[in-house]
Amino acid sequence: GAPRNQAIRDIVDKVSGVYGENETGMPKEDFENLLYHTGFHESGAIGGTPRASQGYLDSTTGEWVTQGPARSYWQVEPSTLRDLVTARQGDMSTNPTSAYWGPEARRRTGHSAEDLYGMTDEQLSQLLEANPSLGAVAAGGKYVKSMRNAPVNQVMDANEELESIWNIPE
Repeated sequence: GAPRNQAIRDIVDKVSGVYGENETGMPKEDFENLLYHTGFHESGAIGGTPRASQGYLDSTTGEWVTQGPARSYWQVEPSTLRDLVTARQGDMSTNPTSAYWGPEARRRTGHSAEDLYGMTDEQLSQLLEANPSLGAVAAGGKYVKSMRNAPVNQVMDANEELESIWNIPE
């Protein structure tokens, strides 16, 4: 059967419904399945115990050594979380936004876009590691943002394809 990890399943169930079908472009069950399998894979749960940071087991000390900025079972970087709660204006100024972090995200994680917007990378890292729901909602928000921007991304991909056709190596 499919790989199972109850801890990750419980988190996905807890944050279910933060993003609706109109935002995800897919049935609720499919989006939950995407979140579950992302958390399962990124946390290394196939080895049994999911981890909230990437790294390795030090063979000398037996301690987990964390590497890289990503945290939570969904391996969300502080910069990704900040991007989800930040709006950029034409003059390049920024402000908090609820476009991808609305009332349901706040309710399920305990943190509003305004709270997260004002935090340092270190604070966001600690929060992502300590609050599993935060990572799951952030991963969901990242998927929603990618899906909303899919037409723009497709145009950019098409332009890059055209450029590569005309820039034939000699």
